[in-house]
Amino acid sequence: MIDTMQMGAGAKTKYLIYALTDPRTEEARYIGWTSQPRQRLIAHLAEARQYPTRNHKTCWVSSLLRVGVKPTMLVIAEIESAWADAERFWVAFYRAAGCRLTNSADGGEGAPGHVASPETRAKMSAALRGREFSPEHRANISAAKRGHWSPVGVAKTVARNRGRKQSREHAAKAAAARCGLKRSAETRARMSAAQKGRVRSPEHIEKLAATLRGRKHSPEHKAKISAALRGRKRSLEDRAKTSRAIRQWWAIRKADKAHRNG
Repeated sequence: MIDTMQMGAGAKTKYLIYALTDPRTEEARYIGWTSQPRQRLIAHLAEARQYPTRNHKTCWVSSLLRVGVKPTMLVIAEIESAWADAERFWVAFYRAAGCRLTNSADGGEGAPGHVASPETRAKMSAALRGREFSPEHRANISAAKRGHWSPVGVAKTVARNRGRKQSREHAAKAAAARCGLKRSAETRARMSAAQKGRVRSPEHIEKLAATLRGRKHSPEHKAKISAALRGRKRSLEDRAKTSRAIRQWWAIRKADKAHRNG
């Protein structure tokens, strides 16, 4: 059930701050934000059914479902911007009013105020370790994410991660996870098609060159590369592609050098 309390007449709806309440007592137990209230309520119910003990909120929702009732979504504010500040305000407001909120954080983007304990992180890691999804599950995830990232979202993600440095331990784990990863012929074809005909700007080329300039591989790394390439036979088409790519690379380098000297 979705109810409303404070709706701006005539205003363009962008973000709604809502409370999930206990239908038996009308006590607010969770504060969130959404632009699609019905879909968000369905998602809360689905998460509680699939992962009833994931967190405090899902435990509470699943406890309602077990006795045959569902939480009520009460829209408490409608805003056009700054939803993170609004969510933090309403979380603080209801906590100050004595409501037993199941929010694990203070609200707002990035979940400020929430720090998972080492025990919680260990449990989460153990629960996900070795987990395998069925082909149908993987297909559903792929379909759900296909086209999900808008150009604006991609730009924000790139800006947020620019200059971010991973620890050596993190980099080693990521490398180990991808070691031996084999992509399907369809995936390789898509990657090839996406890169085909791509022209990099002189600035981009210089940045790539700067990251590789002076880079030295360890003897172990060199040995692995040599072993992987030893005895490898390349087709005439593959060699022709490599030759064309090298000629294009040199042409770009010459053009770049002429541009800088000019």
